[in-house]
Amino acid sequence: GGGANTFNWSNASTAQTVGVAQTDEYFVEVTDQYTCVGKDTIDIYFQSAPQLVVEGAGLPNYSGGALAGQFASSSTYLGSFNGSHYYYVNDWQQWETAKAYAESLGGHLARPESKEEAEALFAMKQSVDCCNGNYIDIIWSNNRWEYSNGEPITFNYFQGNYQLGQGTYSGSSTNNHIEINGTYYGSLWYTDTRPFLIEFDPVDAPVTFNQSFCDSIELKAKPYADASGNGFSEIYWTDAQGDTVNDVQYGTFYADQDITLHGVFTRSDGQTCEMTSTTYSFDVFSSPDLVVTNYSGTADLLGGDTIVLVATTDIGTITWIDSSGTVINNDTLYVTEPGIYTARSTTSTCESLEEVQIYKPIYVAKTGSDTNGDGTFANPFKTIQHGVNVASDGQKIYVLPGTYEEQIIVTKGVYLTSNYERLSDSSAIASTVIKPGSTAKIEDQNNSSFYSYGGVSVVNTTGDVTISGFTIKDFEVYYEDWWRSGAISINDNYEHKVEYKNLVVRGTKQKQNQSCCSAAKVITANNSQNVVFDNVTIRNSGNDIQDVHRLAFLHNVNLHATELKLMENYSSGVLFRLESNSNMTVVNSVFSDGLGRSWNQYPIWLEGGSDFTAINTTFKEIESNPYEAAIYVSGSGSDILLFNTLIEAKEVIYHSGSNNKLEIVNSLVPLNIDLTHSGLTVTLDSTNVFFGTAQTNADYSLPSNSMAIGNGAMTHTWESNTYFAPSDDMYGNARPIPAGSNVDIGAVESVKAIGDFDVQISN
Repeated sequence: GGGANTFNWSNASTAQTVGVAQTDEYFVEVTDQYTCVGKDTIDIYFQSAPQLVVEGAGLPNYSGGALAGQFASSSTYLGSFNGSHYYYVNDWQQWETAKAYAESLGGHLARPESKEEAEALFAMKQSVDCCNGNYIDIIWSNNRWEYSNGEPITFNYFQGNYQLGQGTYSGSSTNNHIEINGTYYGSLWYTDTRPFLIEFDPVDAPVTFNQSFCDSIELKAKPYADASGNGFSEIYWTDAQGDTVNDVQYGTFYADQDITLHGVFTRSDGQTCEMTSTTYSFDVFSSPDLVVTNYSGTADLLGGDTIVLVATTDIGTITWIDSSGTVINNDTLYVTEPGIYTARSTTSTCESLEEVQIYKPIYVAKTGSDTNGDGTFANPFKTIQHGVNVASDGQKIYVLPGTYEEQIIVTKGVYLTSNYERLSDSSAIASTVIKPGSTAKIEDQNNSSFYSYGGVSVVNTTGDVTISGFTIKDFEVYYEDWWRSGAISINDNYEHKVEYKNLVVRGTKQKQNQSCCSAAKVITANNSQNVVFDNVTIRNSGNDIQDVHRLAFLHNVNLHATELKLMENYSSGVLFRLESNSNMTVVNSVFSDGLGRSWNQYPIWLEGGSDFTAINTTFKEIESNPYEAAIYVSGSGSDILLFNTLIEAKEVIYHSGSNNKLEIVNSLVPLNIDLTHSGLTVTLDSTNVFFGTAQTNADYSLPSNSMAIGNGAMTHTWESNTYFAPSDDMYGNARPIPAGSNVDIGAVESVKAIGDFDVQISN
């Protein structure tokens, strides 16, 4: 315009023309001689050249300095964890206001994503606010608990226990924000106010000229176009010769490079433009090749002996660091105390580290003494329980061959094993036996005592537990609490890894005259999210007169089992019953029936949103339930995947629930099965699912004419998860056989690439 018009720009200029030099929203107000006002705004975006960065390698926006903005005066720096930095804001605000403030500073409300982060965050919060709840970054949305970025939560502490995932605690449209307080995470009314915790994550660090990296480096190109339309629609990378080496956002380099980025974007007028970065020159150096040799051949101190460790390297200077952090400037280390010792080789640019853990085991033997023994090899303890009681967290306990008549209750992180591990003696499983003894009593961490009538129990431990190399037999278990009995009993409150491996569990019986639903089991597990079975055989449980009501009962448990073998077990109910969002994965495993009983002995029973995955697993002669089915599903929300799995039964599944899913892929299933169940979504591809007689030999191997031979697959992706066939079979044979062929279906790999034709030619 012109004449008497007055132009008032947002930068207070009165000129008709204003120079624009940075990305911003520009506003102009025009007033004419009649005081009529016109307004207009325009967003101006300036595209900078593409940039090469190391993702997450820079300091957060705030890492100890004072915050800016509305609540700066109320904020306190708390500290850091895994590169993120945290602040407490002592200003009572609604959740949305707290979220908006955190994001205006380039952060977000604190987002606990692991037990370790939650504990660190809670400790920091308690240091400044012992008694008030503080808002964190969890909201009820899409009928689930989410972080504010829309991702489902990976971790919670809703019922005063650490849990993976959502748990069973639900919110609503009005009770939809989460606070952390002294004992749990709780939901609050949507208008409630609280102080809040802010987290600042590491930012991307620009690559600098001649920057050095060790071994390899993954670099990121940015910016790509985002929801606002800003950024490049295409970025490609060229080397010193001008050749394109990459055309995606990330690139990994193992040698020195000179890289130039080229970015393509479209202007608002439709014109396509290309911008080029400066050349990034960086070096990639090899880390020292560090080798540690244990000249004593063992990581176990037998008493007053010494273990000799020697570190060698092709380049660099060698030092050792002991558990206390003391640096020893020598390549040879003489170890006389247990602990973790770290060899370090350092050059001017890179370093290599190698850890060696030295144990001072406790020994238990039938010839030992709990009173006069000191737990050494020369003077062992007599009972396993005494060895567990005096052990330190992380300590090994070696049990020498013999029959130990006792119940074992583990409440700390220990490695309990036999000569199977100590001497690689496979006969130790059969020769090291745990069988019934006197009733044991233990106090849990809540100071409530209970009796255990089981065999080997893990209760509220203070660390990871491994139990390996035993036969657990002849326990006659009976009910006290539904989760506190069984030849194997686990109740670890979500926290630690509990691993049972290289075990035989046999001869378990149920006490006579027990009612059906309060009966004890061979295995009970409760509230344990990291349970591992590896090479565990369960056999001869119950009998046709004195059965076991359920073989195993999992309540809110995540169990991963490899080479799990169930055979010759009498159970009037299910073998494995999963409830309350339990998850069970079996690999190279066998469920063998062949009893022909008119019971409800389903191998797997799912309810309460529990999931089941079978990979290269064999169900043999499933017949001791009314439908002769491998899996029973009730309730809703269960996902079942059968991958490379062989089912020798009449039916795959009996279904009485709703909103459940069954995926069958690269599997051999019975002819004429019924998969048309109301409320069950079934997915199978007729090109890789085979229908026929799924006979197996007595050792679970495949007959030479089996359709299961050569019809498996190495990988399968379902619901954003990728599943892999194991690299060997149940007996340790390499998979596939022969090399280069397709893997077989079932737990045992055939030596054939394809099955023999089951035909005869007479002419």
